Amino acid sequence: MNANPLRTGFVMEQVLGHVSHYQTLRNVVDGDASIHPYWVEVTYAGNGRLERLPRVPRGISGTLRGFLQVREGLRQRPLDALLFHTQKPAVFQWDLLARTPSVLSLDVTPRQYDELGVYYDHVADGKGVVAMAKHWVNRRTFGLAKRIVVWSSWVKDSLVADYGVRAERVKVIPPAWICGSGLRGRATDGRPCRASSSSAATSKGRAASCCSTGSASTVVAAVSSTS
Repeated sequence: MNANPLRTGFVMEQVLGHVSHYQTLRNVVDGDASIHPYWVEVTYAGNGRLERLPRVPRGISGTLRGFLQVREGLRQRPLDALLFHTQKPAVFQWDLLARTPSVLSLDVTPRQYDELGVYYDHVADGKGVVAMAKHWVNRRTFGLAKRIVVWSSWVKDSLVADYGVRAERVKVIPPAWICGSGLRGRATDGRPCRASSSSAATSKGRAASCCSTGSASTVVAAVSSTS
């Protein structure tokens, strides 16, 4: 390691395709001597007292469990920077965002997810008080991040138009996988490689449907730039 590696907390959702993104990023970061990583896996699942509380909806208990997983994972860690993927585990971690230079990473904004809910068995909250409160919470969370990394210009446009984020704070970095990891790709030297369009990506309209070489390394650079 370098004499003064950047002590960075990587808070990573362990849901669906985000697990693959976590594995790719970890493969790159763990080999970077300039970074001293602390990995926090957020599953939103547990088997404790919280999950046994009566009449507490699963969505609420899961959110609370995720919050506690982040706090426990970062407890007493000396941090120079933070990266959250996605923004969901960063919600209500506002004290951490305020005192530690932070990067948020996401593939879709909450508003876009609502618009595409039919593809994910997701029912949007509509336009009532609950929806307004959630939008305020997300807007505040985005506002506290020093940098935001997104997978496509489609997501960047939503952050600017729907959440008031300044365009210069948002960096478009398509995701990548490690070549030779069992997915399609010609290179076998461990480089993140380019992906082709998939039906899953197409279901997100203009969402990220391809990846760029070296994007995981660029995420590391985005984290380093916060310090």
